[in-house]
Amino acid sequence: MRNNAPPHLCTTTWLKHESDAAKESFKAVRQQLKRLSSKVSEKRVHDTRVALRRFMSIWKVLVEDGWQTERCKKEYIKPLKRLQKMLGQLRDVDVNIELGKKLGCSERLIKLWTSRRHHLKEQIAEFVYAEDIEQRGRQARTYLKKRARKIEDKLPRAKSGQSAFDHLELFLLHQESLVKEESETAQTPEELHQLRLSIKRWRYLLTEFFGLTNLQLVRAQSLLGQLHDLDRLTPLLVHDEEQRMALLKLKEKRHELLTQIDAMRTQLPYGLRPHVTSLKSASSPALQSDQHK
Repeated sequence: MRNNAPPHLCTTTWLKHESDAAKESFKAVRQQLKRLSSKVSEKRVHDTRVALRRFMSIWKVLVEDGWQTERCKKEYIKPLKRLQKMLGQLRDVDVNIELGKKLGCSERLIKLWTSRRHHLKEQIAEFVYAEDIEQRGRQARTYLKKRARKIEDKLPRAKSGQSAFDHLELFLLHQESLVKEESETAQTPEELHQLRLSIKRWRYLLTEFFGLTNLQLVRAQSLLGQLHDLDRLTPLLVHDEEQRMALLKLKEKRHELLTQIDAMRTQLPYGLRPHVTSLKSASSPALQSDQHK
């Protein structure tokens, strides 16, 4: 553990820190699900996706630490993942429409995607209503409270009493190692997509458990996300002669993104951790960040 790590991460146990992070993010999920259940609007879809991404990034860590039972997986997590997938499909169609208009895709293709978007919105509304997702959310919150006590009872005191910083830094070190390896070798669309997912998990680990937001990671995820959207769109255009000019514009944009991504690979913030520089900053809600090359 580093000497200048934030005191709250050194004195709080990992169990409590994980529990608090999950409860807070799940509260946001429940709020967004309640709004989504009354109207599937573009903004509510976006806000729900953000809340679900945040919670699922936290939940991945909790799964490794024994928080998920088979019942929990079936009754709470599986429906949320299915909804997350449906919202992701809707988002992809929205991006197709937006990119299609910018690239000059045919009106016929835009109308096809618009029809698909309407169908997905109906499916999402029906799913949220039929599954009573908001009610499941209330039950899941109760589950989190009970599960924390059970995990603590099963573990040796030395393990359950480990600080949040010491315990969660192991996840960070592992994720940094994955990103470093992938950033040095990723070339194909599939490999670059996996690099994006790894960077996203790294970013969420820092944000949700260590309270750090890093613009380099935000930009890296954004660049790789834009590239992935173009790679998704390519098969939909490549065999359609009507979309030939749009495909040429897409390839030009992809080349520009690859140039930026190659530069980004050498600028990732490995070793980034929160730290305090004085007693005054230790009591401040705003933490400093520290980067080691």
